[in-house]
Amino acid sequence: MVERSNFKNWHRSTLILIAVSTVIRGILAATTEFGNDEVYYVLYAMFPDLSHFDHPPMVGFLIQLFSLDLLLRSELFIRLGAIAISAFSTFLIYRITKKVSSERSGFYAALLFTASVYASVIAGLFILPDAPQMLFWLLSISLLQDSVVKSPGTAGAQKKLLLAGLTIGLGMLSKY
Repeated sequence: MVERSNFKNWHRSTLILIAVSTVIRGILAATTEFGNDEVYYVLYAMFPDLSHFDHPPMVGFLIQLFSLDLLLRSELFIRLGAIAISAFSTFLIYRITKKVSSERSGFYAALLFTASVYASVIAGLFILPDAPQMLFWLLSISLLQDSVVKSPGTAGAQKKLLLAGLTIGLGMLSKY
């Protein structure tokens, strides 16, 4: 019974961490002007293509998705994809670490991930190619962890390996 209550506490603490950091990122996104790179990536959403001069299309697709095809053009909505990805990535870090060690370790990994400048600001707040790349990289790790470490050789493992290949490909469409 103690194990279950500890799980609920660490899981709840992780969800609170994600909620608080997401609200803070939302406030910062709404009150901070675009940087040079972000303005450039808005052009990717305005003129979608499978490849641009120096980056693949995923950041443009992400902006289109979360700004409703640029209907909502404020800084918050342009950056909303990065904010949502950061929240989900924090949960993935928790989940990956929990499987390897414990719920407590998962929470601390999520806390360290949230405290890092790269995960919280560069890829978690600003709309840059690093945001979708981070998501697909973590999804790939999670799927590979499930298929290779947890249950190798099963039909479910094979499906997860195929999904891992797909997420690796999507990661390449984020930043190559």
